[in-house]
Amino acid sequence: MDYLQSIRVFVRIAELGSYSRAARALRISNSLATRLVMSLESHLDARLFQRSTRRLSLTEQGQAYLECVSRILADLERAERLVAAHTREPAGTLRIAAHPMFSLHGFSAALSAYAQRYPRVTLDLTLTDRPVNLIEERFDVGVLMGRQVTGDSIVKRWLMRTRMMVCAAPAYLKKHGAPAHPEDLAGHAWLHLPLERYGEQLELLGPDGPVQVNPTNVALANNSSMLRQLAVLGMGIALLPCHMVDDDLREGRLVRLLADYHLPPADIHVAYPSRTHLPSKVRTFADHLVESAGAALDTRIADPDFAPVRTAA
Repeated sequence: MDYLQSIRVFVRIAELGSYSRAARALRISNSLATRLVMSLESHLDARLFQRSTRRLSLTEQGQAYLECVSRILADLERAERLVAAHTREPAGTLRIAAHPMFSLHGFSAALSAYAQRYPRVTLDLTLTDRPVNLIEERFDVGVLMGRQVTGDSIVKRWLMRTRMMVCAAPAYLKKHGAPAHPEDLAGHAWLHLPLERYGEQLELLGPDGPVQVNPTNVALANNSSMLRQLAVLGMGIALLPCHMVDDDLREGRLVRLLADYHLPPADIHVAYPSRTHLPSKVRTFADHLVESAGAALDTRIADPDFAPVRTAA
């Protein structure tokens, strides 16, 4: 038995006072309307209508049942209208998990442009460097480096590529000197992410192949923006996304180190749980970021090998 259809047929018969009129209104056959009401009565173990050759009326149980299910159907119709409205026009709270550099450069401009375009969407932004399971943590969308995205059935759309750069403040280098080789990092103060995706051992690719080093941690922080600030203050050497330190390098607050050594580039994606009926707020936000990737998102230093930044001698 289709329980919901049976309830709708019952309510329509009660409103119109006739099986045949209700069947015509619902575009079903008289026999189907009769079967559905009989199935409903059997399910409830109660008679809902008093039938006679001249009139159809509700029983006492039928009247009580009608009052209850009419309210339920009205609530259901309101819920359907609400969902339909959200499907057509983006609305509601959009929970976003993003890498900290999402707060820099053109990322903020892209966020502002979306908010102006869709004012009924409330943006709830969480900045994090750690791995994120979008489904378990109930995020609608993530703007994350590839390995930050965990979980199954996730759609990832490429936005841009960045590189991780080893850098330090001029004041730190003046006091401690600049490492000439990755192995020299073991003798320097290292600013590190506890959940940094390269692990405790750092592997850099250089002219003679990969080099593995174990830097000495002087400070740990679970946010790369904080590590950047500590590096600018001269507290140590840090490994940071090039987009995050672009202005610092250009303006001399930080200096790039070990320019001949690098890590594999990191891809940044907009990611969201795979769904057949994707909420319009998620679809429009993902489309907006992808469309903005070449303009609103600042890609001036996507490849630091071609960026005019200061490096240590």
